[in-house]
Amino acid sequence: MFCPTDPVEAIVVRAGGIERHVPCRLPRPDVARAYPTLEGAAAAGFNGFIELGKRPLFFGTLEVWARFASGRRACLFRRRLGAIGPLVMGRLGRSYRAIKRRDQAPATTTDLARAHRSLRDAELQAFLSSGSRLVFEECPEPVVTAVVVVWNHAALSFGCLRALRQARIPLELVIVDNGSTDQTDDLLERIDGVTVRRNQSNLGFPAAINQGAAAARGTFLLFINNDLEVLPGAIEHLVEQMSDESIGAVGGKLVWPTGLLQEAGSIIWSDGSCLGYGRGGDPAAPEFTFARDVDFCSAALLLTRRDLFVRLGGFDEEYRPIYYEDVDYCVRVWKSGSRVVFEPRATAIHGEFASSTGVSAVERLQLERRPIFVGKHRDWLRGQLAPGTEILRARIHPHVRPAVLCIDDIVPRPERGSGFPRAAVFLKGLESAGYVVTVFPTNGADSDREPFCAGTTEVMSGIGPTRLAEFLSSRDKHYAGVIVSRPHNLRFLKAAVGKDLARLSCPVIYDAEAVYAIRDVLRDRLMGVDVPVDAEARRVEQEIALASGCTAVVTVTDDERARFLAAGFKNVCTLGHSVDVRRSVTDFSDRKSLLFVGGFGGNGPNEDALEYLLQQIQPALNRSGKTYPLVVAGSRLAALADRFSGADVTFASDVRDLGPFYSDARVFVAPTRFAAGLPLKIVEAASRGIPVVCTPLLARQLGWTKDRELLTASTPDEFAREVTRLYESESLWTEVREAALARVRVEHGAGQFDTDLRRVLTAAGMD
Repeated sequence: MFCPTDPVEAIVVRAGGIERHVPCRLPRPDVARAYPTLEGAAAAGFNGFIELGKRPLFFGTLEVWARFASGRRACLFRRRLGAIGPLVMGRLGRSYRAIKRRDQAPATTTDLARAHRSLRDAELQAFLSSGSRLVFEECPEPVVTAVVVVWNHAALSFGCLRALRQARIPLELVIVDNGSTDQTDDLLERIDGVTVRRNQSNLGFPAAINQGAAAARGTFLLFINNDLEVLPGAIEHLVEQMSDESIGAVGGKLVWPTGLLQEAGSIIWSDGSCLGYGRGGDPAAPEFTFARDVDFCSAALLLTRRDLFVRLGGFDEEYRPIYYEDVDYCVRVWKSGSRVVFEPRATAIHGEFASSTGVSAVERLQLERRPIFVGKHRDWLRGQLAPGTEILRARIHPHVRPAVLCIDDIVPRPERGSGFPRAAVFLKGLESAGYVVTVFPTNGADSDREPFCAGTTEVMSGIGPTRLAEFLSSRDKHYAGVIVSRPHNLRFLKAAVGKDLARLSCPVIYDAEAVYAIRDVLRDRLMGVDVPVDAEARRVEQEIALASGCTAVVTVTDDERARFLAAGFKNVCTLGHSVDVRRSVTDFSDRKSLLFVGGFGGNGPNEDALEYLLQQIQPALNRSGKTYPLVVAGSRLAALADRFSGADVTFASDVRDLGPFYSDARVFVAPTRFAAGLPLKIVEAASRGIPVVCTPLLARQLGWTKDRELLTASTPDEFAREVTRLYESESLWTEVREAALARVRVEHGAGQFDTDLRRVLTAAGMD
């Protein structure tokens, strides 16, 4: 603790009626390194203890005070500790740790916020005494106008304003001083590049916000409490969400200085009472890290469109002095036809009530203003849930939306291949159908916590299949249906709830994605393993039998659907892939490369196809005198790139946007020798206007005709011949391209996929 212009003379600890001085001005080289130019930083430490005695006592509050040379005093630390019995010094550390855990509960955040404020007070004094200035760059065309209302508590305001300087977006700052009587005026005199509006008295928060908004020039208004500090990237993420024109307001994640979650969006119950979702939880927990529509977000950190704010008449000043004005505004945003969204990547540290007169006063003000809110929005509240019921449903607006659980290997991102492009479309289709989607990845990494969809996809990463039963139990009767993809994940589900799936209170859809036994048999035979026909039949039969107990089965081709029907399953539907036809405008003559795309990892079909391409097909092309540039793109390619480093090929690993590669490709090659299901890569390539040469196996799976929608080849020399024919002939290239595009439009358009998806949901009783 130090203040360059007003040195600390003493540190005093008070607890349980006892007051003790402790040694101060101790060496702190770490502080000296942080503040190399400030006098006193090198001797900013203090240390000591206070002996409480052995008698029972009520240890109400522990306080640490600093006395300065000027006679001024400042509280550096205050902690409410509660009742403690007889203590001896040997037990004090353990008891204090237990007290600290209790003190981190939401009920005592006011004390923690005050301790946070004391630290900010020390920083403010150092700033004011240093003669420094807080400078904001002039912004002639701001994207965002941040409106900060201050009323005393200059130290908190200093922390808030200082954090705003990190924004990397054109931002102007409007500060409304509601008649402060502390050092706020001194602080505002030290700030450059901002607009300040000063009131002679406290007009209340709603009126002051409206006053600041009237002075704004930005496209968006950002309301920030003066006891809040935005973390890097928060403002940018809020603005990014606003790229969706249907959104009228977006709020962020509020975290207490203790590191516990204060709220991740908020709920409005049918009686007008409110609840911050996740209060007291872990801010990094999966359930708090996905974007979603919510009833309202606190105006402690709220971005809205300025034109919408003006059109709705701003904050309702009937809620003066404070509370419920942000709840009221967000309801009016919903009523106007716009959405209110929670953005988890926009995080801020919020003292909560640190700038108020206490929790009891806050509760009184909230209770007084609730009847005003209820009177204004009684009809809207009829659509809300009763207090305390079904929080998992209430966390998303509107509360009536059903939820579905999807169990798969990883978060289905299209760039990962291996069936995941279709899985991603499947999830987006569920969202469009009105479902709130939870993804449970059985093999997910921490990176899968990244929000997957702009809508409402919750990703429960980091849990794993061994805790699937525990997870399902914690959400008993929450889901309207479970969709499980791939046979091993269905085994995980049955291990968690029983083979007959009877413990689940909702329908189960098995998304087969492919009959893997078919692919495995083809691979074995390719490797020289003798698999008799009856053994093949048994393997296929055993895999199909896994679906027993499921309400409905989904396959990707009619051929695989016929296998399930033949095995006695009733509700079996085909759900293929959906792509947008985005034919590249690049001319034939401007395209140069052969392109191979796939998801890699393990010894799957793509690894075999790539080896076949590089070791047999490419040499066959070279023997014919053709040396076309070859590009291989896909996920997890690094190891294969090292393995084939001597080959004449360009590798592009983990590329999210394949557009430039599609635009440069003249021919797409798919020399896949064993596979099952639907060859999504061919559908994707054809939708981009690239004609394909593939094996007869993939052509059969698609049901496309050789020499019409694609060309086929069975040997390396045939591949070399067909690739050359397609690469060299513009007329053939155009003919095959157009035929494939027509086929994609009919079989894999969004309309057909939506129709098939509705059929699946109906078969499962979920429509």
